[in-house]
Amino acid sequence: MDDRYGPSRSTDGRPAEPAIERASSVVGRGGWAVLETRSVTGPRGWHTVGLATNHDHPELVVEAVSRAHGRAVLAAVAQAVAGGGTRLDHGDVVVAGGVDLRAVVMTDGLLPGDGPTHLHGAWVIEPRPMFDHGAVQLVWPDLGGRYPWDRGFSGDQPVLGPVPWVRPMP
Repeated sequence: MDDRYGPSRSTDGRPAEPAIERASSVVGRGGWAVLETRSVTGPRGWHTVGLATNHDHPELVVEAVSRAHGRAVLAAVAQAVAGGGTRLDHGDVVVAGGVDLRAVVMTDGLLPGDGPTHLHGAWVIEPRPMFDHGAVQLVWPDLGGRYPWDRGFSGDQPVLGPVPWVRPMP
């Protein structure tokens, strides 16, 4: 862990979990990692850690996806960001795994103590960069190509920020 941010501790002061310790080591060496979202009520999600610290970019989040798919999508997009070829902002579209993902700047579940945080590991490892850069959720469509804001969307994916301006599907 980068000494600038003190010892690796959870947001409630307890020692960090092994996955966070491993991710902290990767971030400290200039990289990024993917961690599972801590959620007791919602569907499984994943987030990056290290993009804010080492690449001056918001962290990335995906929600309501399987472990294999969530990690693969975030790894592909994070690699593009880390390589310098991709910068995501609200409403941008990025393709990963053959799927058009919509970028939503997160306003919900972002801060510790503000309901369930979807970025626990990022806040533990890099609190100041997280405060400076925030996070972007990558929102995926259902099998019919509809997003959560489209009529007829079938899924349980939450949208953690304002809906980007898009033309809804009929």
